[in-house]
Amino acid sequence: MLIRLFVVFVLATGALSAQEPDPLGRADSLLAAGDLSEAERLYTAELGTSPSSVRALVGRGTARSWDGRQNEALEDFYAALELDPDAAAALTGAAYAHLWSGRFDEGAQLLERLLASGGNDLEARKGLAFAALWSGAPGQAIQRFESLLASYPEEGDAAAGLASAYLAARRPQRSVEAAERAERLAPGRSDVASVRHAAVRLPAPLELSVNAGHTRFDGGQSPAG
Repeated sequence: MLIRLFVVFVLATGALSAQEPDPLGRADSLLAAGDLSEAERLYTAELGTSPSSVRALVGRGTARSWDGRQNEALEDFYAALELDPDAAAALTGAAYAHLWSGRFDEGAQLLERLLASGGNDLEARKGLAFAALWSGAPGQAIQRFESLLASYPEEGDAAAGLASAYLAARRPQRSVEAAERAERLAPGRSDVASVRHAAVRLPAPLELSVNAGHTRFDGGQSPAG
């Protein structure tokens, strides 16, 4: 999720224009390829000569966050926000660093700030949906993912999140449907396959048929949440 926004941020700075040299181009490529340690080294080297480089701070923070070092990542993201309070990539990076650390309220606050700023509607709304899911509110997550997919029907991350939210809400049929949608949008995702497998194995909810006067397994759905 972060890498797409980071690339948007880089392009917005004009740093990749043909008219200007791009000393951080290799660092960006290494980050995208998952070579976190080398990318971090190059961003750090750039910050040694340009300590006010928001791009380098966000890049290093992203590398550290993906490496699981959320507190160090937050130092970089907040340093970037001191230089540019509206930096969408820094807001998003800090938000996810909080979420991945279990600090859901802090992460959601930053995502609300991003949403209010108009910085990136897709990433802000997606992050808020995942915040609800990871904080144990699957009903709210379902509503947010459904709303997001209504606006962005080709968003594979949202479909994958929706599958997980339905699974957490013990609505297996809807989880399978969402997982199949996610697999069409983003083929080959192991996380989606795992969710679909778990949903298939989950028993359908037991519902009471008032008119028939008996219980039945019919694949009906219980309310979200």
